[in-house]
Amino acid sequence: MVLIFEPNDVQDTLELHYLLKIDLCIEFFLTLIGNGLCLAVMNYEQFGGDPMKRGIENKLISSVCIAQILGMFSSATISLVRALYGPVNIIVATTVWFILASLNHFASLSLMLMFSNKNLNILAFNFVSHMDENFWFWFLQILNVSLSSILSFIVYFLSQSYFPVISSYAGLPITPEHSKVTFVLMALGALIMFVSYFCIKIYKTIQDPESQDQNQVESNLFNNLVHNPNILNDIQLFLVCTAFLATGGLIPLAIFQGQPPDTPDEVFLSFLPGRWVFGFINPMLFFYFNPAIGAHFKRDFWEDWAPGWLDKYNPYLITLPQVVPGPSESQ
Repeated sequence: MVLIFEPNDVQDTLELHYLLKIDLCIEFFLTLIGNGLCLAVMNYEQFGGDPMKRGIENKLISSVCIAQILGMFSSATISLVRALYGPVNIIVATTVWFILASLNHFASLSLMLMFSNKNLNILAFNFVSHMDENFWFWFLQILNVSLSSILSFIVYFLSQSYFPVISSYAGLPITPEHSKVTFVLMALGALIMFVSYFCIKIYKTIQDPESQDQNQVESNLFNNLVHNPNILNDIQLFLVCTAFLATGGLIPLAIFQGQPPDTPDEVFLSFLPGRWVFGFINPMLFFYFNPAIGAHFKRDFWEDWAPGWLDKYNPYLITLPQVVPGPSESQ
């Protein structure tokens, strides 16, 4: 792989289709909305319950939200520049690719950690209950970031030419070069997710229903839970992760039957479902699956963000009735 980039490299001014340009402009604004929703999910995870009872799974969801915000904002911004002003500098295109690849690896590894944590809670509860969760969470985060960055460096240095994403951003001819590491990680994540999900379903099926009902009643009466309730239940998390894996890996492969795209239009089209799902649909699913996120965001907005002149519309503002003095009081 060529490691030294010449700023004066000949760039092929391959124009994008005008419909694709319109789509990229729409995606930019939807991504801003989606990033705001991700921030609301993170705020709910940290402050919507007891801050001292944040579980590893919820913390990992917040970490994935951070990765999604950084990745989608980078992707949407450079795509908007590419649509409106044409090709970007090859160094900028490569930097954005590295960010996207690393964050994609990070999200895939975090997905594996989520379902592995669920399995450990079932198979080795005594071991998990004695762990220092805060230490292990940050240890795994540092390990995750390191592995994601190293994998991206290895993939880049071992490639023989620019990846289609880099070439489409920079306006260079598309070469049949694509990374198998990302798809392998996604496939491994999908395997762990499916196996874990069905193991959890089987475990919950054979568990004594009466003990589950008793635990649910006690948790509703008292806040005696070790951790805050999960942001998403098992089936909801399964659906969100399936959307991530399908649009990030399977759909691009299916669109071009496993062959890398040949033109910038095809490159952008192949990842269009993923951009829509990552940037907007997945954050919306969090609000749909867990209405408490929206309720917390609404209350937080009126209490901390809304200007004073909007107080008359505040549904949480309690206005005391005005006391009119009686005849005896007025005398």
